[in-house]
Order: sequence, then structure tokens, then C-alpha cells
Amino acid sequence: MIRGCELETAAMPSGEADRLSSLVKRCLEGEAPAEDEGESRDEMSYEIVIEEEGLPLRLAFSDRGVPPSTRPLLEFLRDRSAPQPP
Repeated sequence: MIRGCELETAAMPSGEADRLSSLVKRCLEGEAPAEDEGESRDEMSYEIVIEEEGLPLRLAFSDRGVPPSTRPLLEFLRDRSAPQPP
């Protein structure tokens, strides 16, 4: 199942937008994703696209490769995600 969300900070309540901005900053300043050691059958994969001033930054990793600095952002997004069409 594919889940996703699209968030626009300008359309969010200020507290939530500030939290998202802080989580994105922490993610971008953190360590790089761990080396991919091959896929596991039941492993989740994630793709986060951060767009700022029209320029997209794409982050992709598996469960085992999620950096600790990215986990809070991933949880924030997971809480707001919904099933997406394939």
C-alpha cells in the first residue's frame, strides 16, 4: 500500500508549520542515510520530497537506512498520510 501526503506550510496553522520546518531542518542537517544492504521482503521504503522555492530535494531510504535525525520527520508525515492511488 502506498501512503503519502502533501503539506504546504503556508496553509498550515503556524505552530504546526513551525514544527514541520524545524523537523525538515533537523533532517537536512543530520547524517546521511545508511548504506543500502539490499532489500528485505517486508521492509518499508520511504521517499520524502522537500520543495523550497520550486526546487525539489528528494530523499529515499528503507527502514534500516532511516537516519535518527530523520525519524521525527518521518513520524510527523506518517501521522498525516493517507492511502494514495498506485
